[in-house]
Amino acid sequence: MVVGFLTKRVPPLAARAGLFFFVVSYGATQFFFNVHLHFLHVLAILFVITTIIMLLIGRWKPMPVPFELKQNNMVAVQPWRYRRIVGLALVIAALLLFMLFSPLGLVNA
Repeated sequence: MVVGFLTKRVPPLAARAGLFFFVVSYGATQFFFNVHLHFLHVLAILFVITTIIMLLIGRWKPMPVPFELKQNNMVAVQPWRYRRIVGLALVIAALLLFMLFSPLGLVNA
């Protein structure tokens, strides 16, 4: 997704190849090869390698016409009137939940 958001000429072939490589490589590291790394480290390494593969495919076989998002303006998009209040309420709720499940709340440390 990062490559798709940041580039305009990488073809869909790169996304399919990247997905295939990532799934097969991650499965291999978990079931066949003992890499002695935490799974999050494996995911980070595979992310970088997959991104490089996708960019190389984009360099080798770029789309003839860069992608351009077409806007139809059929729906008027206006900012929601209560966005700041609801956003603040969500942040406060998250903090309260964090405190509830911390040693300050229900957890006996």
